[in-house]
Amino acid sequence: VFGQGEILGFPVPLLILLCVFVLTFFILKYTVFGRWVYSVGSNLKAAWLAGIEVNKVKYLVYVISGLTAGLAAVLLSSRLSSVVSSLGQGFELDIIAAVVIGGTSLLGGSGGVLGSVVGAFIIETVSNMLNLIGVSPFLELIAKGSVLWIAVLIDMIKKGYIFKRPGD
Repeated sequence: VFGQGEILGFPVPLLILLCVFVLTFFILKYTVFGRWVYSVGSNLKAAWLAGIEVNKVKYLVYVISGLTAGLAAVLLSSRLSSVVSSLGQGFELDIIAAVVIGGTSLLGGSGGVLGSVVGAFIIETVSNMLNLIGVSPFLELIAKGSVLWIAVLIDMIKKGYIFKRPGD
């Protein structure tokens, strides 16, 4: 039901995505915990000096990450009606690329849920296009890695870590 069912004509995985999106967006945007997450991601020491319990925030973020990964595993395995130990292998690159393309900095402290969802749509569209034109899966990984590399390069240039002008 989770992976293949429908409610009012909408696929259950889409409804679960929307619920997780709205909940995560609300938590990050309108709660103290969301501000703490951004603070810890931006500057760990400054967050600690501001009185934020950094270890507790990091622990809770890891718990939330594990819960969402478990939810994704249940959805994927119920969609395919089977489970293999290597089922999610290789998704790491897609996830990191989607988040970085969506505007989240690998250096921390910036980004958002909406950008990550848009990045996921972009990376899956690229993957689907390459698959439809018959590109080898190995070359597909190279293309995704290149897109990720370009996104990180653009982020580093915007932050001023590379290609800085003298005196800036």
